[in-house]
This record gives sequence, structure tokens and C-alpha cells, in this order.
Amino acid sequence: MTFIKRFLEKFQIRHNPNLKTGDVVQVRSENEILATLNGRGELEGLSFSEGMRKYCGKRFRVLKQVNKIIVEGVGMRRMNKTVILEKAICDGEAFNACRRTCHFLWKEKWLIKMGKKSGYNQSTDIQSGAEKTYLSSASLSVCQALNLLEATSPFHPRDLHLYLSDIKSGAYSPIESFRVLLRVASAMFKGFLVRPRPEVKVEPGTTPTISLNLQPGELVEIKSKDEILATLDQNFKNRGLEFTAEMSKYCGKRYRVLRRLDKMYVEEAGIMRQITNTVLLDGVTCDGTEHAGCLRNCYCFCREIWVRRVQ
Repeated sequence: MTFIKRFLEKFQIRHNPNLKTGDVVQVRSENEILATLNGRGELEGLSFSEGMRKYCGKRFRVLKQVNKIIVEGVGMRRMNKTVILEKAICDGEAFNACRRTCHFLWKEKWLIKMGKKSGYNQSTDIQSGAEKTYLSSASLSVCQALNLLEATSPFHPRDLHLYLSDIKSGAYSPIESFRVLLRVASAMFKGFLVRPRPEVKVEPGTTPTISLNLQPGELVEIKSKDEILATLDQNFKNRGLEFTAEMSKYCGKRYRVLRRLDKMYVEEAGIMRQITNTVLLDGVTCDGTEHAGCLRNCYCFCREIWVRRVQ
């Protein structure tokens, strides 16, 4: 009992989240944020990028506290005092028109927590007395996703207490967090999570494709899981794009097309690549429950062959 008590006391001190899901925050003024950055435009390794400027002085609700995150090509990593905000996403215009549409990551130092009676008004500005800080445009033109390794630290098995923090912050419900922990335990003991193989066996690169030329605002229905599995190879991929486990819960439901995904930065390689017959759907995001509790809330990439138009 003494050990448990000490553990809980330690958790309370070190891992009690400051910002929680639903909290209203106000982004500090540009000058205030610039004053927190080093010469490379970073705070604790995390870039403040050009596309974030337009959100300065505005209010948003916290979507999730991000204490762990998957860095592509590396795996799960830890983050400190970082959140994502509702509707504060990258439009890609500052990064060669990348269409990946990521949620910006915000250090808590860049935000002001509003009181419960402060309201939610995205047009409210901060009156800042901070001195103007100069940084070259090149310092702010770095995509956050391309330097996440520097902004994170190694994730160890002893960091499982972070899943309790997810409950406190509202990122996951107790049931969701328990399910994530079960999947993590399974992965640790088995080395991988067992998934049923697609019924149709086709060689990589020969999977079928369809071009629907879907446009933003169009209504589509995601096909059934069996229909989608029939378009995949033995690695659960259609022409190199994986149908992830998180996407299964969206099957059979209807969504609006958010935007076409025709080019994007490949995080691991750090280069821009073209992509065809693929869209992002409004509200279709990865909640991380099938990826060890990653809290990036990325939009799922959806091949046009996985959906049908709704007239």
C-alpha cells in the first residue's frame, strides 16, 4: 500500500495535466511567442511555423493534450506540455501547398488558459506589451512534422503512467485508455498485433484503383470493411497506402470530402511526394487507440476506391 501511495503522489506532482480537453485558451500574440523561441524558431525543439501566425490572439478549445506521439519511421515518443487545438490546422500554403492537413502542435507557453466565464470567441485579440522579436522568415518556414524527433524524447515501458494522464486530461475515457493499454501489452508480448489477412491475395503494386475526381463538400459513403479488404494486398495496402485499423470504425458511414490529397510531405524522408486518387474526409481522423495511444489526431488518408458517391 505504501508503494502505491508513493506512486500516486509522484504521479500527481509530475503528471497532473495543466490543459485538458475542452479548456478554452487564447493564443498569445506573435511577439510574445517569438520571445520564447531560440534562433532557429523553436521552443524545446518544437518549431513555431509560418502557418501558425494567423492564429495568434485568437481563442480555441483544447482538443487533446499530447504527451506521446508517433514519429514516423521512429515510433512512439514523449512530448511535454504540448496540446492540439480544435480547428487550428495547417493549410499547407506556407509549405509548398502540402495537403496533409495536420493539427498544429502548441506549447503551453504559447497559450493563455481562459476562465470558465471567459467565453469562446475566435476573433478576440491579446493586447501585448512584449518587445518585438525578429526572426528570419526561413526560421519559421520549417514544417513541425519534419523535426519532431528533436521536439520529443524516448518513450520507455515505464512511461505507461502517461496513459493515466490521458484520462485526467480527457484525451481518452477510462475504457478507451484501458483498451489502448491492452493493445500495448499485446504488442509488447507478441511483437505485433495480429490482424486478419485480406481475403483477396494480390501482389503489391497491382491493387485496383478508381478515379472519382471527388471535390471538397461532396458527400460520400465509406464502403464496408469487406469491400475495402478486397482492394488490399497482404500488407493491408492499396498501391502503397495502408488501410489502418482506426479507419474500420468509419466503414458504412457518410462524410463530406474535406479536400483532395494530391501532394504531401513524407515525414520520414522529409520530401514532398505526389499522391493520386486520395482524399481527406471531414471528421475522419485517427484517434490513436489502435496505435498505442498516439495523440496527433491525424486525418486518415482515404483512397477513392474505398468510398462511393452519395447522390
